Amino acid sequence: MISPNYWPHPPQGQDYRGTAPICYHESVIQGATRKIFQTRVYGNSNQPVVFLLAGWLTKSWMYWLPATILAGSGYCCIAYAYDYDVFSPDAKRTVESLQAITNDVLAQIDRLKKLGHQEYSIVSFSLGTMIACMVADRSADVKKVVLMLTSNHPADAVWTWDKVRPAFKQGLLARGLTLASLRQMWDPIAPVNNLGNSKGKQYLVYLAARDTTAPFENGMKLVNKIKQSGCECQLVVNRHGSHAQAGMYNLAHARTYRAFLATGEVSAAH
Repeated sequence: MISPNYWPHPPQGQDYRGTAPICYHESVIQGATRKIFQTRVYGNSNQPVVFLLAGWLTKSWMYWLPATILAGSGYCCIAYAYDYDVFSPDAKRTVESLQAITNDVLAQIDRLKKLGHQEYSIVSFSLGTMIACMVADRSADVKKVVLMLTSNHPADAVWTWDKVRPAFKQGLLARGLTLASLRQMWDPIAPVNNLGNSKGKQYLVYLAARDTTAPFENGMKLVNKIKQSGCECQLVVNRHGSHAQAGMYNLAHARTYRAFLATGEVSAAH
């Protein structure tokens, strides 16, 4: 369960402009209550809502620029960042952690609907794309989803990490996991398995051709699945940077996803 006491409840019309406090949220993971993620609100609470879902191993301050850009573009931006071990070789804890964050986003949508909000979109990066797909699949209110540097299945991505993050891969092997068993455990949080209720939604997917963290070919499998699921899907490919470099570039150069959020179309310049 998520403690509602950690969520900042802004008065209707409150204009934070990035000054809202960072709020830490509790969840029960593997029987223990822990603070596993944090949120911060940017912009006017009367505006259409955009959830900004961070990547793994990043800090909330790293998203100040895109959050401020979104707020300045007429959105109430609710930014999420996470504790380090929400994603780890402990496969069961990873599932519980990401599902807890997903449930919190869904709870915020329900609360904001009661306050009169009607428009909801998601901008997500890396790990956040898994949460984004779970939220979009379970909420009919989310119409537009931006997935930056995503993969069809997290198990397929991390199984290639022999050189990228060898300690992570070794941690999986030390637990006796195989690719098949990890895929089975992580099936509930895999983006490719969270598209069943997404028909009619609009997706903007960013991939990086040189990505070794979320390999390009895995991302393309998800793009194809999104299209097969009856969704509109637009693709932007960064052909120069690595995972982190491409991600920060994409977030900072907001013209493309701002156009998508506003009109459903991407700008000509990426």
